[in-house]
Amino acid sequence: MKLRLTFIAVLSLLFFSCNQNQNNSAGKTEIQDSTSASAEIISPAGVYSGIVPCADCIGLEYTLYLQPDSTYFLRQTYYKEPISKHIMVDSGKWIQNASGILELEYGESKILFREENNSLLMLEADGKEITDMPANFRLARIGRY
Repeated sequence: MKLRLTFIAVLSLLFFSCNQNQNNSAGKTEIQDSTSASAEIISPAGVYSGIVPCADCIGLEYTLYLQPDSTYFLRQTYYKEPISKHIMVDSGKWIQNASGILELEYGESKILFREENNSLLMLEADGKEITDMPANFRLARIGRY
């Protein structure tokens, strides 16, 4: 009889301890899933493209690949007259600073963007919007990672 009660007690402990571990792991999974989902919504990682004004050419086409690992690949195509083009490529690191501005390391300088309405707005070196030209300095998102 004593052996039987001991056996039932051990089985009860095992049952309840396993049940608690399943509940805890399920809770952790839900928290991780909701955290990773919100991180994906906030991340600016993706592919952006657009043609912006150029001082000495017809237009400058940007195709910017912001990788989720905080690296970027930039392809710039300068369109000149008569119909010709010059292509430059660059890569490096990007960060999103505390004020939400994206900073691309570009040689010894930086290229700045602000994310808005599913696009990137190119900014001046001081982080302000370009206002001295009535032109489009926006790169539209054309893909996601």
